[in-house]
Amino acid sequence: MFPIPQNAERSLFIYKAISSHFKKEKRRIIDSPEKQLKAERRRFKSRTERKSNSWITPCPEVEKVPARYEEPLFKELYLIGYPESSLDSLMNCGKEAGYIIRECCEKKLVPIKYRCNNRTCPDCSQIRKKRIKTQYLPYLKSLKIDNSNNFYFVTNSPKNYEDLKEGLEDIKKNFRKWLRRDYVHERVKWGIWVIEVKQTWPGKPQYDQNNKFLYYHTKFSYNIHIHFIYYGRRLDNRIRGECKECHQNLLRYDKVEKKYYCANKNCNSTNVIAKKNSRIVEEWRKSSGSETHFYIPSQDRYFNRNLPLEKTLNYMLKYISTLKSDFYDEKSLALYIALTRKKKLINKFGSLKNCETLPLKSFKPYYLCSKCHQKFHYFYDLKMVSEMLESLKLQEESNKELWNGPPEIEYVKV
Repeated sequence: MFPIPQNAERSLFIYKAISSHFKKEKRRIIDSPEKQLKAERRRFKSRTERKSNSWITPCPEVEKVPARYEEPLFKELYLIGYPESSLDSLMNCGKEAGYIIRECCEKKLVPIKYRCNNRTCPDCSQIRKKRIKTQYLPYLKSLKIDNSNNFYFVTNSPKNYEDLKEGLEDIKKNFRKWLRRDYVHERVKWGIWVIEVKQTWPGKPQYDQNNKFLYYHTKFSYNIHIHFIYYGRRLDNRIRGECKECHQNLLRYDKVEKKYYCANKNCNSTNVIAKKNSRIVEEWRKSSGSETHFYIPSQDRYFNRNLPLEKTLNYMLKYISTLKSDFYDEKSLALYIALTRKKKLINKFGSLKNCETLPLKSFKPYYLCSKCHQKFHYFYDLKMVSEMLESLKLQEESNKELWNGPPEIEYVKV
């Protein structure tokens, strides 16, 4: 190392001495820490390219992004390593891709549009909801409801995770363990579940189920929770304890004040002693060793089997899609899109082999022609499509020639 001059002693954050592994010792002036990082990455990369070390990754700032990915979200996805074919489908979503022929009593051209089927796309989310609803709603309605078996909607929300990838893997593993517990396995026969992800950041407000303000978040984390509908017996989600005033054993928990209070509406006293948590929370603790919170709405909404069940299914299916406002910036949203790529949007669990009346099988919807009342048949033929397009163009040109424009209007002064 050569001695540092006196002029550089006061500004060591600008000047830097190059170590002895350089053949010729030189001194360089670095303007900012970002340029310093780029220079060091380039230096180490050039010296180790011949050794082909896998731990060295290219610097995202140095890597050139194609011009077609100018939007911040597409740029972040490209830097993460998202496949370019999937990126192009995101960009082309909604554009016309060509035509197919619909045949029943007559043949018509039907335009086809690109569909990305991404969770964050608002257009594809509506199509996806309708498709899944038509598959599952007749299936759910065909199940027999009696005093012992009914439909229940449950939300399971454990503590927030700091790492998104670790949180998605952990909650899936813990949920499957919880379903295999004897108490849960006896009561839950069949169900469907989805995972919802929301990011929290400092200053973001938190609200409860009734849109009541609770508090402001103070750090970055991911709120990963599960919504599921199951068919079976009701699960015990009641907190046990002792109220010193009315002497009953059912308690509730207030998230704002973080205190237990009596479940009796005429009492609502905070002078209680919490002895035991709900049964399903205890089963979750034994299976996963972590804390969680279960929310089960009142059973009154499930007495009518048609309308409330459809509403509940719509409420759960909205969590298949993700809003961009649920994430802090494009970088975290790009990470979520990359981690959930080629993952199932909706999952099933349980078995209905021992049921007395088996439900209907899920089916694909079909549409009938209003004239001949037969199913539409779709096919693709390149020659026929080109001929039909040419005939349509000739009809448009002939219509333009026949139409001479609007009639002339004479203005009369009054």
